[in-house]
Amino acid sequence: MQQISQQVKSRGKLLYHTLRAFSTSNSEGAQVQKTDVLIVGGGIAGASLACALSQSEYFQSTSSGLKRIVMLDHTKLPSISDYATHQRTPEPRVITLTPNSLRFLSSIGGLQLCNATCVTPFKEMLVYEEIGHGFMRFDIDRQRSESRLIKAQEEVLKRFVFDEEHKRAFEATQVSMGASVENNHLLAALINRAKTLDKCDIIQKKVVAVKRATEASGRPRVILDDGSIIEADLIVGSDGEKSKTREEYGIQATGYSYEQSGLVCTVSSLSRSNTIAYQRFLKSGPLALLPLWDNYSSIVWSCPPEMCKELQDLSDTVFIDTLNKALQKTPEQAFGGFNLLPKSMRMAPMEHPPILDKVHTKRFAFPLILQHSNSYAGNRMALIGDAAHRIHPMAGQGLNLGITDVAYLANSIVKAKKSGLDIGNYDLVLKDYETKAKANAYSMISAIEVVRNSYQGKLAGSETAGNILSLFRNLAIDTIQMSELAKYNFMNFASGNLTHPVSYEWEHSN
Repeated sequence: MQQISQQVKSRGKLLYHTLRAFSTSNSEGAQVQKTDVLIVGGGIAGASLACALSQSEYFQSTSSGLKRIVMLDHTKLPSISDYATHQRTPEPRVITLTPNSLRFLSSIGGLQLCNATCVTPFKEMLVYEEIGHGFMRFDIDRQRSESRLIKAQEEVLKRFVFDEEHKRAFEATQVSMGASVENNHLLAALINRAKTLDKCDIIQKKVVAVKRATEASGRPRVILDDGSIIEADLIVGSDGEKSKTREEYGIQATGYSYEQSGLVCTVSSLSRSNTIAYQRFLKSGPLALLPLWDNYSSIVWSCPPEMCKELQDLSDTVFIDTLNKALQKTPEQAFGGFNLLPKSMRMAPMEHPPILDKVHTKRFAFPLILQHSNSYAGNRMALIGDAAHRIHPMAGQGLNLGITDVAYLANSIVKAKKSGLDIGNYDLVLKDYETKAKANAYSMISAIEVVRNSYQGKLAGSETAGNILSLFRNLAIDTIQMSELAKYNFMNFASGNLTHPVSYEWEHSN
């Protein structure tokens, strides 16, 4: 009874502070603290933005109050000291970073703080399917060294299209196909970097409400669970798919459930060579095997929720056996293995992934959805990362899209500061961000949906139609596989090399 009474009092106190904070009379409410940029949500996208803006001289604090950048997150943030050694089991939640994301993270000083041993670059990727013989192998070194057309295309771009900044950015993306790193490892590095730059206050309190700008205040506000209020020139919603910021601004998000779950865990193999990323398209959904350090790998298996639950309930031994069969088994042949290509043009059999021998972590699952915000920005407000979009993990592009959001938004903000513009002005500053980030997201979402639907039979109405689709899909895959130039340009699109900002304003602001 006493406990219930205390809870009632606590909630009453919180409501009291909320009403006071949103009172039109500041003299009767809590003290309003002010900042330039208020980032709601301290995940990788939010922390990346804090670091990017902190690189600029325009956010140097000049008063004893809040710093000019504030990031809010009530969850426990990871510590970089937890990742000082690779003599440990990798965490199951892993992300693949594209070359441009790596370039961005290096520019803001976050990548350098990661334990280099635990950031695993890969130069090859192999994509294959359950039905048919087709596969694509992307090998960046081989493609560039063996294809005269690729070399000729690069020379034309460098000589007639690219300026010096374009050249440097382009060359930086050709070192590898990407790298794998644990989510929390990267987040810990970014948090550490933001603290080192000392231009951002990280406040670990829960956001109770977000309030948009009014004629009275002129600035958006947030109220925290202790009743304190923070007002900003610009509020950035980095608060995930259920964003309070997006909700307060009345922005609709459209999408649907894939009726699938993503199963993740850490496994190891018997092979000492672990430099290739694999993705197989199964009838149940795509299965990815991402290389980590030593002989560890991370898996992401997209499948129906019932199947996901069954996989979680299996013993480790049976699960590893099931996983190996899914990765290794000989492809089923549509129409008895009929191949549209003549024998002289057919490829040698593909190299299969290494045999997996052990599960090292729990198997976690999360629902897969497509969600896209109708707007990415408004007056004194912008959305980034999952608050703006959430996509299928099959291409590993979810976080990379968020990083590109951050790069575009940070560029717009720093450029506005240089020009003396109001960073919260939609027409002069934030519209440019929204246009570029939306175009990038639309192109990636469209490409992913076409590929996903073609593999999962959404474009076919029957088994026969599905087999016909598989036949032509295998032909397309084989055709791309035979052309190093086609694979090269396909890879550049898939990795965002054509849409990420060429340069970063903070690199030229000091």
